[in-house]
Amino acid sequence: MTLHIGYQYVCKKCGYKFIPYREGAECPHCGFPADETFDFIPRAVKSIEFNINEYERIHPGVWLVGSFADEILEHIFEILDTYKKTYTKIDFDEFAKLVLEQRIPDNEDFLRKHVFEILQEIVKELEKKGLYKI
Repeated sequence: MTLHIGYQYVCKKCGYKFIPYREGAECPHCGFPADETFDFIPRAVKSIEFNINEYERIHPGVWLVGSFADEILEHIFEILDTYKKTYTKIDFDEFAKLVLEQRIPDNEDFLRKHVFEILQEIVKELEKKGLYKI
């Protein structure tokens, strides 16, 4: 079993789901400010660290999406594992954006950008802990 993050936040203006992972976060769809902050980055890093220790990979193999936060984590797991195993000669940011283009529909480009920003923060924390290197 792995560590899930059972969380989702819904924008009070447009009803779009996103993760207000930092102070002053705004809805990636309409720009309306979130009225809360959720410590998603440290929780995601903890989940990834658990998976590495338990399964020797970032994606645990079986991942049941139970929340919006779990959905975001699944995208991130796939990008990090696939890049590390296969595409290390390609620029990481370019690779991540291509994967997100394949996984998230064109009409949700704002979600792609949101996930990419979260991914960048997670990678910084993983690098600090020596768990991932680009």
